[in-house]
Amino acid sequence: MSAIPKTLVDGFKIHCAVRLLPTLLALALPVALQAQLNFKTNNGTITITGCAGCSGAIIVPDITNGLPVTMIDDAAFAWGSALTSFTIPDSVTNLGYSAFMFCTGLTNIMIGNNVNGIKSMTFLGCTSLTQVEIPNKASFIGYGAFWRCTGLTNVTIPGSVTNIGDYAFSNCTSLSSITIPNSVTSVGQSSFSFCSKLAKVTIGNHVTNLSSSAFWHCTKLSGIYFNGNAPTLGSWVFDSDNSAIVYYLPGTTNWGAFFGGVPTAVWPQVQTRGAGGFGIGSNGFGFNFLASSNASLVTEACTNLANPVWLPLSVSPESAPALCSTPRASCQSCRAGRPRRARRWRLAH
Repeated sequence: MSAIPKTLVDGFKIHCAVRLLPTLLALALPVALQAQLNFKTNNGTITITGCAGCSGAIIVPDITNGLPVTMIDDAAFAWGSALTSFTIPDSVTNLGYSAFMFCTGLTNIMIGNNVNGIKSMTFLGCTSLTQVEIPNKASFIGYGAFWRCTGLTNVTIPGSVTNIGDYAFSNCTSLSSITIPNSVTSVGQSSFSFCSKLAKVTIGNHVTNLSSSAFWHCTKLSGIYFNGNAPTLGSWVFDSDNSAIVYYLPGTTNWGAFFGGVPTAVWPQVQTRGAGGFGIGSNGFGFNFLASSNASLVTEACTNLANPVWLPLSVSPESAPALCSTPRASCQSCRAGRPRRARRWRLAH
């Protein structure tokens, strides 16, 4: 048997090494970088249109082929159930319609600071998504943007948003509270309907309209806190919210005993500015408590703020009164001789 020439053996080794090199490099890369993003050019910018074999964590670069990435295309990653995390760079200004619709495995989304809004159905049906921070340059939340995000427990709506669209957060059944900032003027139809764990809603002072069924069937809703005058209402805004109370600030207008079929009350406030009795006095600390007639204020105390256990104070002339039951009560709250005891107040139920 004749020997194989050395030159042929060396050539075979080089050929094998060259063929294996891409595979070895791919294995060495982080998982988030292995997916091949698809894109198209658009007037000197890049639009991401999807990817081949999307799974795990995806990090979108801010520059591709020397051009800035400015857009995620419509439905680019829709039905990408294997996606778990997605990072959008600050270069992106536009998220397309339904861009992440039914990405049921998506648990984390990092949205770049320059995205101008959340379009219709962008995150529809992302059932594993637990929290979202909407960037400060977003001016709108579109139709069904987070509809049926059943795992969503926390969402931050920035002060740049002016409109919340129809069904925007409908059926977000894990959401327990929401704050609508002062920048928002309109809340769309069924925007928070069927949020079955929603207990507290705070509404900014520029909301002028709550559309039909906006908070329909939020059966755990107990407090709706308005910072401004009573807005106009559509039909069935608070329908089936049988435990809810609408709270409004003293001095705001157009409130009655009921609002949208829900009983109202003055939002309890501790008055500081302009309160003659406010501050440290000879016998304690005084303040004015503003609330509806017959409201009761409970004074609680604790001795360790690092690990607080709040206990109600007993009612006696020698200690801080536990209850202040007048609409505008001046309460002496910190008994002399107990300077290290912290106090807090809450409305009695």
